[in-house]
Amino acid sequence: MSQISQQLIDNIETSILSNKLMPKDSDNLPAISFRDYEEAKIGWNIMKEAYKNDYFLFASNSQGMTSYGFYKANNGEIYIIEAFVGEIQKIYIPSKKWDCLKNLIKD
Repeated sequence: MSQISQQLIDNIETSILSNKLMPKDSDNLPAISFRDYEEAKIGWNIMKEAYKNDYFLFASNSQGMTSYGFYKANNGEIYIIEAFVGEIQKIYIPSKKWDCLKNLIKD
């Protein structure tokens, strides 16, 4: 898990309330590489017990230019943050639609 700055926390929390948050029933999901599945599993289990504003980076693409991390929001929900070169692009609500999470989420 990583400590993140208050500025980044504020940016994420604002993005959660914006059009960057993808609808839960959206089919617009990025392809997480199979090599990152184990890290996603570890991260998901850690984040279930994490404190608010904790962040766990679990995957990346394009030689690290695009990253995916779990974030526990002020509302207690866990979101997946997609960033490109450090800029938030999209925020996802984890679901069984993600192959790397389908055996972990109990919804």
